[in-house]
Amino acid sequence: MKIVLLEQVEKVGAAGDQVEVANGYARNFLIPTRKAVEATSANLKSLHHLLRQNTERETRLRRAAEATAGRIAELHCVIARRAGEHDRLFGAVTNQDICAALAAQDWRWIEERSSCRSRSRRLAATPFPSACTQRLSASFG
Repeated sequence: MKIVLLEQVEKVGAAGDQVEVANGYARNFLIPTRKAVEATSANLKSLHHLLRQNTERETRLRRAAEATAGRIAELHCVIARRAGEHDRLFGAVTNQDICAALAAQDWRWIEERSSCRSRSRRLAATPFPSACTQRLSASFG
């Protein structure tokens, strides 16, 4: 049976692919779970329209994320901490410390997107990553 996949199916194909699968696999699994639709002309037209809309939306989101990444790259914050010998901090600079410093500069949305898992324990300029989208991230320091 010819079907059009609506999402990624392991060992079958990616979303938007038109593939031939066994009748039972299509009727009993793929179509009821809404992972695929039968490859009719109406379904193909509908799918192509949805794919065009998705690519346009992704393009708009990517442009907005790139603009935000540019603003993030220019962002700097200074966090004062006590340091001992050999430029080692007493404690660490955590995500919460960075988010609090950035909140004072009206960058509250960074808190949910900050993806730095480690803590900075040294006295130096340290870049911290922030995810703008799943595929695009920017660093600020």
